[in-house]
Amino acid sequence: MGTRPDSDPIQPRASFSPRGYRLAGRFRCSTSRFGVGQLADSNRTPLGLHRIAEKIGGGWPIGAVFRSRRLVGFTWRGLPDAAIAHRILWLEGLEPGFNRGGRVDSYQRYIYIHGIGNEPTLGRPASRGCIHLAAADLLPLYDRVPVGTLVWITGRTPAPLQAMSEFAVRARVCDPQRLDFEAAVLRLTEPRSEIRTPPNFTAD
Repeated sequence: MGTRPDSDPIQPRASFSPRGYRLAGRFRCSTSRFGVGQLADSNRTPLGLHRIAEKIGGGWPIGAVFRSRRLVGFTWRGLPDAAIAHRILWLEGLEPGFNRGGRVDSYQRYIYIHGIGNEPTLGRPASRGCIHLAAADLLPLYDRVPVGTLVWITGRTPAPLQAMSEFAVRARVCDPQRLDFEAAVLRLTEPRSEIRTPPNFTAD
């Protein structure tokens, strides 16, 4: 049975296996205060397999503020509560009919991993669909992950007012002296002020 154009798909059709990867980092993050969902104009964070399609903001100092992906100022020059700051990793869905194409296209929805001015909101629902990271985590991540890096966003239950509050990066170990960042995993957890380490990072 096909999904109606005005209905929100629930289950991703792809799967992500962490075999061959090891945990390379875990960061506090925030996602949508409206919960998770795929539809355009829902202001919800989409699930499923994505990749980093574009990287924006490289070379600018910490505190750079962006609107429509263009630099408009700095947090330390009158924009302390900037909605998009520091760096942008623009995500593209890879699952046709779930997060790619039509009204469920994550790229056309402008779903980013990005920084914000008001970092005390991290760890609880706060965004309008994007994934927020602290500057201290985002800038090193931005420098290390290339365009094309896979991002798997997964959750326990696509219920309103839940948010992904943990962002884990897994790196494929190709050489003991070097890590190739090929995939990141977002796990849906109950909103909390302190982050609990999940027992594993297998996709639900």
